[in-house]
Amino acid sequence: MRLKTDLVARTGLSRTVVQQALQADGPVPSARTVTALAGALRLPVENLLGLQRVAAGEGSVEKPGPGRPIGQWDPHALEAHPSGAAQDGAGL
Repeated sequence: MRLKTDLVARTGLSRTVVQQALQADGPVPSARTVTALAGALRLPVENLLGLQRVAAGEGSVEKPGPGRPIGQWDPHALEAHPSGAAQDGAGL
């Protein structure tokens, strides 16, 4: 309990805000709360703000895989051809 009391004193945040920020199943803390806690705990603010954004649904920690999505390719580069008979009758 002493850690939380110290954090309240060092950050100027309320006891409730500190308590909720440290709960695993609590609400996502605000950027202001994360910044204050990171400063008081001497943790990297930018890294924690990135995690806060992901937790709030504003970002992603996933790195893109190899290649690119199919929608970004030109059909000719993939040598894709339309199915069915040619419109000019060729190939029948």
